[in-house]
Amino acid sequence: MCAELGRFERLAVDQEDAGSNPVAHHMSDLITVRKNIFFDREKHRYFERLPGGERTIPSVSQVLKATGQLDKMRFIHPRYAQRGTDVHYAIAQDLRGKLDRWEVKPEILPYLKAFWAFMHEYKPEMVDCEVAMYDPIHDVCGTADAIFRFPKSKTPRREDLVDWKSGAFDDSHRLQLAGYDIMKWGKNWLKHGMGPVYLDKFGRHNYMPYPVQYQMAAGAEWVRLVQRFSDNRFELFKGES
Repeated sequence: MCAELGRFERLAVDQEDAGSNPVAHHMSDLITVRKNIFFDREKHRYFERLPGGERTIPSVSQVLKATGQLDKMRFIHPRYAQRGTDVHYAIAQDLRGKLDRWEVKPEILPYLKAFWAFMHEYKPEMVDCEVAMYDPIHDVCGTADAIFRFPKSKTPRREDLVDWKSGAFDDSHRLQLAGYDIMKWGKNWLKHGMGPVYLDKFGRHNYMPYPVQYQMAAGAEWVRLVQRFSDNRFELFKGES
């Protein structure tokens, strides 16, 4: 399937987004994806540092939005967007053993309790968290929330990609996860599982691992979408960077 994916033309250097000082980022806000490619956590922007400035690299979410898989008219209140960011950050810190529970915001605590309940029920072994990735074939970036091994998995040592969701169910989640799955494991992506974990304000969790048939269908659809994005890159990505 990956053989169907054509190479993207490289984006021109985005001087407008780079500003007067294109490398004036706080290093604490940056995650290194690979050599010269970074993720700006604060601006949620992937970029490549070049001699003449910076080149914005589209994310999986931006590909989905540009191809009409996300509702462009849907308004997300800044408070809820910030809540999602805070939930993801708190979970990542907890997985790393760095979370100060006394400093957790009260509105975040129920979602953390839901996460703890998930961990208690499934007892997964963490492989990695906040995995920033770059696909050189597609020239697309993405960050997977966590990769686990589940003790009850029928496939020994299989790694599963998990994404935390603090909002409502959306059909685009399967495509987002398929994009990450293919980006992480390439031609071996179907040998690994994927699924979202929905966390709510009542401290409840709902883990939805995708059956392999569902995973395969989502991956095939992601391939078609990313190829469409490739064919119409400059028109579709206009205004998304």
